[in-house]
Amino acid sequence: QALRTITDQRFSATGYGLLNFVGVTTGGLMIYAGGWLKDAHIELGHIFRVSAVGLLIVGLLLFTVKRRPTA
Repeated sequence: QALRTITDQRFSATGYGLLNFVGVTTGGLMIYAGGWLKDAHIELGHIFRVSAVGLLIVGLLLFTVKRRPTA
């Protein structure tokens, strides 16, 4: 729903396609990153803390999304 608040209706299918592409690509890359972190003996708790900070930043960035004006 967030995509439809900032884009025109005619571009929403393209936007959802791009979002799916980025999500799948990122998920695939994270498999390799997880293996690299395991090989580097990084503590799992540290990974969760870094992920939590990243999610907090992204959550705060959502407040900067401006709704498109309704006509």
